[in-house]
Formats: sequence, C-alpha cells, structure tokens
Amino acid sequence: QVERFDPPRPPKDPRELRILDPACGSGHFLLYAFDLLLTIYEEAFGTGATADPPPADWPGLILARNLHGIDIDPRAAQIAALALWMRAQRALTDLGLGRAERPRIERTNIVVAEPMPGDSELLAEFLTTVDPRLQPLVSKAVDAMKLAGEAGSLLKIEADLEKALGGAMRAAMVPRAEIVGQTEDGRQIVQATLSMIASSEEDFWDQAQATLLASLAAYGAQAAGATGLRRRLFAQDAAEGFAFIALMHQTYDVVLMNPPFGAASKASKSYLSRAYPRTKNDLFAAFVERGIALLEPGAFLGALTSRTGFFLVSFQAWREEILLATAPPTVFADLGNGVLDDAMVEVAAFCLQKKDR
Repeated sequence: QVERFDPPRPPKDPRELRILDPACGSGHFLLYAFDLLLTIYEEAFGTGATADPPPADWPGLILARNLHGIDIDPRAAQIAALALWMRAQRALTDLGLGRAERPRIERTNIVVAEPMPGDSELLAEFLTTVDPRLQPLVSKAVDAMKLAGEAGSLLKIEADLEKALGGAMRAAMVPRAEIVGQTEDGRQIVQATLSMIASSEEDFWDQAQATLLASLAAYGAQAAGATGLRRRLFAQDAAEGFAFIALMHQTYDVVLMNPPFGAASKASKSYLSRAYPRTKNDLFAAFVERGIALLEPGAFLGALTSRTGFFLVSFQAWREEILLATAPPTVFADLGNGVLDDAMVEVAAFCLQKKDR
C-alpha cells in the first residue's frame, strides 16, 4: 500500500507566522515557542551584518507579530507578558547589546479576557466621540463581552459581532462629505471620501480597532481628578476588550494549549452548551474544537490535555465529528499520571493538523 503524503505548506516569512495559546496561563508554551522562533529567524535571515531585519530586531518582532496569548486571570497574563519581555531581554543580552543599544520592546500580544467596562454613563459619553458608523459595533461589543471573564477564548465573539461588523463595513463604504477647504469668497469646499476600505472583516476590524483606540486614548486623556481617572480606567479596560476581539478575528499557523478541563462554570454553562453542543461535557474538548476553528487550513494544533476524550464513549462525537472530520491527529502520546504537577489527571499529548478544506 502506498501512503499519501501531503505536500509541505509554502514557506512563510517568519514575521508572518502567528502562534496562539488560548489559555496561556503564565506563558510556558509561548516561552518555548520564543526560543524556536529565534532559530527560525536565524535560518531565514542569517546572522551576519547583512541580515535584514538585523538580529537585534528579532525579539521585538517575535513579541509583536508572532506570539499571542489569552487568559481569564489578569495576574497570569501579567506574568506571561513579563516572562516574554524578560526572555526577549535575555536574547538581546546574548547578542552583546547593552541597555543603551537595545531597541525598546513595548508590546506583547498577551490579552486578558474580561468583560468590557460596564459603566453605562461613561460608555454613552464615549460613544459621542466615536465615528457614528462604528457606534453600533461598539455597543454590541460591550454587550457580547459580558461572558468573556468566564468563557475566555471559548467566547465566539467574532460570530456574535458578525452582523454588527458587517453593518459597520457597509456603512463605512458609503462616501461621506468632508469639508476640505473654502473658496476665496468663503464658500466651503466639500469632498466625498471613503475613510475605511477593507477586503475582509479581519482587515476592517484592524482599521476599526485603530480608530477606536485613538478615540479611547483621546477620551482617557480628557479632564483631571476623579473624573479623569474614571475615564482612563474605562479606556484601558475597553482597549483590552478590543485587543481580545482582534485576536479572535485572526487565524493562526499554530495553536498551542494546556487548557482547563472538567465542567464549565455555572455562569458560562448555558452559553457553552449552545456554542459547543458536541464538546460541552468537558472544557478541554471545547478548547480543542475552538483551537481548530482558529487555525489556518493545513495548520497545526498541539495540546496537553486529559486523555479521557480519546477513550470514553461520551466523547465519541468529539473524536469522530471534530478530530477525524476536521483535524486528524498526526502524533499521539498517552502519558498517564504524574505529568501536570499535582493534578490528579491522566494526560495525553497530541498534535492535530487541520484539513485544507
């Protein structure tokens, strides 16, 4: 029997690789991925004086463009972001760069999944500063994010916002009149403009997010004292929510996870039962289903989870309709007990590859 081997995926510019841990905790998987990405950058760009981009830029590029993480625990997310920043600094030290010579690294893509600000007064005030075409989208986002702190990346926010996002896209494509000057006799010169043009919802969300973040920054900078503090806190929380939505609108080349397992929380149980009818019996199975959905065709998911999903009858739909039908295993290791510190769970490690279509 002749085995069929799929041709390898075309090589990508390493700067375009996107890796996600949807339940990243303190970032262990992402730290390992950072080290691997440094090697990939070296193989792609070389290490000599002609390397473009130069090695000093690689750590910042990896944090800004390659690695993405989500968690519902703010403390864990802060630790993950700090750990990645420290790992980047170590890489710069290994290059022999002193503090004064190092590029500033100010950005990571570690996001806390939490509800958007619930202050209706500040929300209404902020909306008056937003492009009217984006106001319904912002209102819908705030409402849809209410369960983010419970469901985390299992929240299908992109589906919840699909209608509002489509409406905003259509509205943004309608020319609007802008005053661009005036004639010598004082008459206004009006020009029809298109301020947002996008070929996809992801592109449009990128533009909308940039516009909204600029509005939030301006809003948060208004006034001083207690009112100014409330506005700044509102702006910071809202920006975190928009960052979460942005990550959920992307697809990824690799999804890595050691997700939570067991039953859903009481607050999220009803939502997860509707959103994940085939995997609602255990969180880890739902996370795997979600991770597959976020992959590019032909891309890979690597997971460390409970082994029960591969053997119990109650997971038959997960195995047949999700794994075998959409992302068959390429590697499977039944590791048993004693893998996850003190957790009393038998563990499996596996890789899945999403089918091209």
